[in-house]
Amino acid sequence: SSCLRGSSVSGKNLVAPVPMAAPPPVGAIVFMYFVLGSALSFLTGRKPGSLPEDIIAEMFLPFMVLSLWVMSYSVLDVMGVGKAKIKHNLSTKTYKDHPASEPEDVHLASRAQMNQVEQMA
Repeated sequence: SSCLRGSSVSGKNLVAPVPMAAPPPVGAIVFMYFVLGSALSFLTGRKPGSLPEDIIAEMFLPFMVLSLWVMSYSVLDVMGVGKAKIKHNLSTKTYKDHPASEPEDVHLASRAQMNQVEQMA
């Protein structure tokens, strides 16, 4: 299947790993945010170079999005790792007593949590 990337069964690769393309340069990302942000700002009626009349109303939606992200991160990702560790009795062990490799669900929950942190950074 074309959706498999380096998957293996019994140690045999089904599909050769596909190298990922490099991310766009930082300058290109900043430019696109500036262009799209300016276009949206001016298309919604703001005069170029003017400040918002009500900063609270202007910042309400970004604050709501960030609040929902923090809530989902703490409830879904952090708690998911904790639940997976409790399921395998890893929450009461010290790091020296942990197994050499984590159980799969603990590893996947930890990876999902790390992905959220990487996306926000």
